[in-house]
Amino acid sequence: MKRSIFLLLLVYPLLLMASGDTLRILCIGNSFSMDAVEQELLPLAEAEGVTLMVGDLYIGGCSLERHVNSIRQHIPDYTYNELRNGRHEAYEHVTSNEALRKYDWDIVTMQQASHYSGMWETYEPWLGVLIDSVKAICPKAKIAWHMTWAYSKDSNHGGFKNYNCDQQEMYARICACAGKVMEKYPFDIFIPVGHAVQKARGTKLGDTFCRDGFHLSFEYGRYLAACVWLQTLTGKKPHAGKNCIIPYYGNYWELRAVNSRDIRSKKTERICRRVARKTVKTMAQ
Repeated sequence: MKRSIFLLLLVYPLLLMASGDTLRILCIGNSFSMDAVEQELLPLAEAEGVTLMVGDLYIGGCSLERHVNSIRQHIPDYTYNELRNGRHEAYEHVTSNEALRKYDWDIVTMQQASHYSGMWETYEPWLGVLIDSVKAICPKAKIAWHMTWAYSKDSNHGGFKNYNCDQQEMYARICACAGKVMEKYPFDIFIPVGHAVQKARGTKLGDTFCRDGFHLSFEYGRYLAACVWLQTLTGKKPHAGKNCIIPYYGNYWELRAVNSRDIRSKKTERICRRVARKTVKTMAQ
């Protein structure tokens, strides 16, 4: 199963990039998709000569059930963030139906709310309905599952109680649910960020990848996730690249620009890239 997943995710984007086109990605997500794509992904892709355009449908803590209800009822309750050509534009009160029809998307990603990510009973029947709804609007798009991560050991998130406030239990249950998702549903791509974060916690950096116990850190948590996304979706292994000016949230919503070298070291970047490469490679074996 893993090998077939890897081949699917690798061939399509590479053929698209060979033609010189932009790879268009839409995330049906929440704050965890923001962590993965809204800071580091485009600068990393640019450094590798890849042109991406990302649309991120955001509702904080949004579950699969709420995504389904929103798409069924055309509820304008999303913030739609669009990243392209070095710009970040936000649109309020957008329906998921509008976003899905906005462009000819190449890839559409989905994920469960973090607090439900290891609880299989929260996936059905919602995930199947969401996939069918997306395919009805975007029949040519590849569908990707974004595996989210377990919380920090000292997290005070209310949903951590679902896992007895135990990081290893949460990770194990997320892994079990991710396996069921890929076995039962017709996903073309698997984005293993949850695996990468857990592997990275085993390095000298330790359990420091979350800024508040559950969201990824601005310094290198988001960098790690973006490395996984880039390699998974394009087949490009991220390298050091250039000193990109990246969006950085000083207090989550206050957007400012800083140099990437101001918030992390080259050594830390190397650790994240190495973990990301090993994680994606493992999925191909």
